Amino acid sequence: MSSLDHFDKSRNRGSHRGLFHSNEAFPYETIQASSQIRVIELAPGEYGSPLEATWKIVNMQRPSYYEAVSHHWGPPGSRARISFPEGHLQISSSISAALQQFRQTDVVRCLWIDSICINQADNTEKDAQVRIMRSIYHQADRTLIWLGKERKETAAAFSAIQRLARASQTIQEQYGSLGHFELALKAGLFDVTPAERSALIALLERGWFYRTWVLQEVALSPKAMLHCGGHSCDWDSLANISHTLCATVGTYALGLEQSGLAFIVAVVRPYREWDRSLWRLLQLTLDCEVSDSRDKVFALLGLAHDGHDFLHLVDYDRDPHAIYLDVFQHYFDAGRPGLLNQAGNAAWRRTRSLPSWVADWLVMDYHPNLFERGSQHDAFLLPGTSPRISADGKRLAIRGLVRDQVSYIRSSGRKTFKSAARVYLYLWRKLAVECAFYPDGTPTIDAFAQTLVLGLPPPIAPFTTSDDLLTTLHAWLKTHSLTENHAEWSATDLVLYDYYRAMTEACFNRTFFRTHAGYIGLGSFFLRPGDLIVELHNGTTPFAIRPAADGCYTLVGDTYLHGFMEGPVVTAGRKILDFALV
Repeated sequence: MSSLDHFDKSRNRGSHRGLFHSNEAFPYETIQASSQIRVIELAPGEYGSPLEATWKIVNMQRPSYYEAVSHHWGPPGSRARISFPEGHLQISSSISAALQQFRQTDVVRCLWIDSICINQADNTEKDAQVRIMRSIYHQADRTLIWLGKERKETAAAFSAIQRLARASQTIQEQYGSLGHFELALKAGLFDVTPAERSALIALLERGWFYRTWVLQEVALSPKAMLHCGGHSCDWDSLANISHTLCATVGTYALGLEQSGLAFIVAVVRPYREWDRSLWRLLQLTLDCEVSDSRDKVFALLGLAHDGHDFLHLVDYDRDPHAIYLDVFQHYFDAGRPGLLNQAGNAAWRRTRSLPSWVADWLVMDYHPNLFERGSQHDAFLLPGTSPRISADGKRLAIRGLVRDQVSYIRSSGRKTFKSAARVYLYLWRKLAVECAFYPDGTPTIDAFAQTLVLGLPPPIAPFTTSDDLLTTLHAWLKTHSLTENHAEWSATDLVLYDYYRAMTEACFNRTFFRTHAGYIGLGSFFLRPGDLIVELHNGTTPFAIRPAADGCYTLVGDTYLHGFMEGPVVTAGRKILDFALV
């Protein structure tokens, strides 16, 4: 009997028409969840008619044709339903809209949708299905990305995408260069009206672009199609536009920095030569959203090069605290440097039971990781006992030495980038230059200009001094719109803008401080006077720690301390101490 015949017969089964189930109560047929998946066979029908489907069990060892659906779950809200022979299943209005759009009028369509095909009430099944998620998307014929219903600006966005995709393809095929501004201009890569630009930004601000799960869903799919209402395009078309723009002039050209598109493209672009460990992916996806805090880890396992090492952690009955601690323990035992740089900042931590020295991957409002950006010296290694974690997972015993102590601080407050930049250039500067010369004898204004960009040499030309650069930048920010057409800027404008971008990225959510010995630096947003600046075993940056009860310390966060970020760490004349971090 064909699937279509089955639908015709099931319509007459009156005994099931009154049954209505949430996902949690639906009578799912048991499957071998480690090797099988359910797909729905969506019955043909006209747009707007009731949704009907039957189940099909697919053996992943002998996969058959199906398409996977990638979507944004969104907050709980209005509900719809889809009818199966077993009864009605509640689904979100977003999924209902997607199925209405994807449904064919004359043939059955086989679809895999996580929120429908996985029994969300059975954590054991969820665990097993998440472990094979890589195979689910990789073996799908293609992935259908659902952004949501069409809005008034959607048509303009897709029209611009089609035109920009042709321009991007022209650059790559005819010119063979992605980094040449004039070629991009000639090919029409910037031929976008203000209305189209607004439409693109609105499209790229949709929730799908900020989900953690979408990274592996796109990366592992052999082909992906983007759908928004009745409009669609090949995912590669949109990805190529972003890639070409980034390689040419940066993501700000069309306002793409306001979306997750450029980030997704950078992470999933094939054949990238970079560290795609779970730890690195966790760092990169701090701003990405999950509906379950455990998914911060689980959603990346299919994409991580070392994801296989963590599949045993997939357990939706475990506390996220235990999962995050296990991830830390794995890399800690392997001797990976930079682990503590992601920790600290207790006031932002959402997983309150975590020790201060374990990264809380739910923290979204974060600052740049100094291990990735600011340090140029090797890991600081001390003789003696290796760091160790207590049996209860609450304390980290680690050796280190005290470098200095915070005496004054000045934060930027919770401001916009542009207003915060003026704080950096005025209030922070006043604190920095109270002494004309730095402890090493150089002008303090030079040390300050480098501190604002984590030690990078400031772009003196066309300026005569660091003072000239910072004063000009402060005045420039009052007269320039950072979203205006950068193609019309002078060389000096571009130098100032590049320094501004580097400065705001380095200083975001950080506090400027001075130490008792007269050194200056950038530390955690929650830094206080009296905090100790220390070097810790296997660290590549200084850290701030704060006394706690019972002779222990809490980790406040990593710091940039100007003059101590390059070359070997000097230990002569300093006492090595044993710290207990809690």
